[in-house]
Amino acid sequence: EVARVESFHGFIYGCFDQEAPSLMDYLGDAAWYLEPIFKHSGGLELVGPPGKVVIKANWKAPAENFVGDAYHVGWTHASSLRTGESIFSSLAGNAVLPPEGAGLQMTSKYGSGMGVLWDGYSGVHSAHLVPELMAFGGAKQERLNKEIGDVRARIYRSHLNCTVFPNNSVLTCSGVFKVWNPIDANTTEVWTYAIVEKDMPEDLKRRLADAVQRTFGPAGFWESDDNDNMETASQNGKKYQSRDSDLISNLGFGKDVYGDAV
Repeated sequence: EVARVESFHGFIYGCFDQEAPSLMDYLGDAAWYLEPIFKHSGGLELVGPPGKVVIKANWKAPAENFVGDAYHVGWTHASSLRTGESIFSSLAGNAVLPPEGAGLQMTSKYGSGMGVLWDGYSGVHSAHLVPELMAFGGAKQERLNKEIGDVRARIYRSHLNCTVFPNNSVLTCSGVFKVWNPIDANTTEVWTYAIVEKDMPEDLKRRLADAVQRTFGPAGFWESDDNDNMETASQNGKKYQSRDSDLISNLGFGKDVYGDAV
């Protein structure tokens, strides 16, 4: 029996621990970044049914990856970036690194976290969708500037790669909503929904849902890139040399920077 069930602007989360903090307290600072798109945009909805695939990987690998997502994009997704011609295509092969101040990274007390890529509203969607999406997001950003302030309105129109710990991940502007369902220590069933803004035209919702299946669906080219990484990392972690080595996890330790507004 699920002891606690709460909603975050229409998205239902359950917890087996009756003594756990409320959902908003559990999300902590992550909620502040998520609300511009989940709440102030007019709300989000899932387009299903979800694509489902079983991967031979520990569920923590993809869940962690969606927090610090930007580290692997240029290498892992080089071919996808070149062929998809999204606004991120210049990152292919890390031939061009993001400029200083291109985004930020945050984590919260209970493990949820995300990266923010400023002004990346069209996400990984291919070139034919970019003008329409940027126009839609830009028009709504102008309205939100007056309602929630310039900073959070800009967050609405920026690309968020996020994990709500432990096993729910979202790419907001790429329209991807995932649930990582552990089967055993090295097997995970992945559910992938498209996620769209409620007030988008129905035709645009349909085209975005189709685009998500091409990128992050069971046979999506971005998904295939990622699954190869997740499976290899999980399997290599079981090997003798890996188990006998220390894992260095202090990248950026002691270098926290807090901006005035974000």
